[in-house]
Amino acid sequence: MKNKLSVNLDIKPQHKLIISPQMKLSLNILQMNMVDIIKEINTIIEDNPTLEEAEGPDLFNWDTDEKSNKNETIIEHNQDVDNIEGGEFQYRKKTVDNEINYENFVANPLTLEEHLLFQLRISGIDSLSKAIGEYIIGNLDQNGYFRLDINEVAKELNVSINEVLDVLKLIQRFDPAGIASRNLKECINIQLYDMQIDKVVINDIEEIVDTMGEASIYNIQKVLQDKNYSKDYCEYLNYILKKIDPKPGLKYSENASYIYPDVYIQNLNSDFNVFVNERDLPVLRVNDYYLKLLEQDNLDEKTKEYIEEKIRKAEWVIKSLKLRKQAILKVTEAIVDYQRDFFLNGYDYLKPMRLKDIANRTKLHESTVSRVTSGKYAHTKYGLIELKMLFIKGYDTVDGTLSVDKIKKLISSIIKEEPLESPFSDKKISEILMERGVQIARRTVTKYREELKIPSKILRKKEN
Repeated sequence: MKNKLSVNLDIKPQHKLIISPQMKLSLNILQMNMVDIIKEINTIIEDNPTLEEAEGPDLFNWDTDEKSNKNETIIEHNQDVDNIEGGEFQYRKKTVDNEINYENFVANPLTLEEHLLFQLRISGIDSLSKAIGEYIIGNLDQNGYFRLDINEVAKELNVSINEVLDVLKLIQRFDPAGIASRNLKECINIQLYDMQIDKVVINDIEEIVDTMGEASIYNIQKVLQDKNYSKDYCEYLNYILKKIDPKPGLKYSENASYIYPDVYIQNLNSDFNVFVNERDLPVLRVNDYYLKLLEQDNLDEKTKEYIEEKIRKAEWVIKSLKLRKQAILKVTEAIVDYQRDFFLNGYDYLKPMRLKDIANRTKLHESTVSRVTSGKYAHTKYGLIELKMLFIKGYDTVDGTLSVDKIKKLISSIIKEEPLESPFSDKKISEILMERGVQIARRTVTKYREELKIPSKILRKKEN
């Protein structure tokens, strides 16, 4: 019997996300902070002759139809913030509002100390630990390293060595990754763990630093040549180490570039005004020369196609900048409304907030909220604050959501009220919290108890 060769054609429907160049541009611009976007715009202008920076002090104000004595030809569209694709452009005259006087609330560059102190204040630790943390943060060098001797610090502050180490380890989990390290090896190690790199790879990199010295990270190519690693593995290690920042505090130094605020939050009595920073962005428009050139009948087809393509790209840049402004304004206003007590009364009034909470309020996708808040800074009465730092982890309870700080205070109060002869185990504390409507695992109770520097059940029993 002969085998028969048969060919079947099966058609199966599949859902596949295709990101167009325009969509990719919009997402990239949405995610960029002020410093990056200024660089990107300058690069785009150099590459696209149809896009130019408008002269004079005029600002585009895309969200107002109020009367003004200034007019500017701008590009309008019918696009929603969270819908990157779609939308038609048309040219028309639109009024431009008077320029906001940003000098009324000028921001200084964000210092490393300010950035870390904010994270320390919302960490939920006790006053003694905060004092230790402030001392550590105040003694970091320009590169973000903590070079003081732990024993000497403990003596000066009249605390134990373990208390200093506990707070130091807490600060080492702050942003930027690798901050408050005592040497390059520790800085690399912290960043590798933060990137969730495999332990085997971390061990290999630690060995390289141990044997070749701290200079090895700056000349990793030569170091890898001396190792008996495969070519692929060498390339992987090289890729990983290129992502390491050996001087995590340097970008906040006085000699480094300024961090510009993306948005201003102005406190007016018990109300707030939110302004997106447009002062530091160039005003863009499509060059009139090329628009008029397209109207000429004798223009050859190849030149016409080139100009039309460049104009389409210019329109997308302007459109993407508008979407960025709308998204930042919408998200920041929602954050201010949600964290109103904090902006009125200070750090102790920060409440748990998730991406989902702001997404629900703005009707934007969580990924959009994440892009808007990552790397974006708000100028407030407390100084420059990265928007993502206002997202505080919390736990759902029958009475609402409690912050980590409040959970720690509950754990502390439960332990203070426990029987001296029979202290509660972490599991028992977890059960008591669950009875009060707080869903929390035993291992989380252990973690928070240790951060509060409260001894274990056995040690408390011995002390009693």
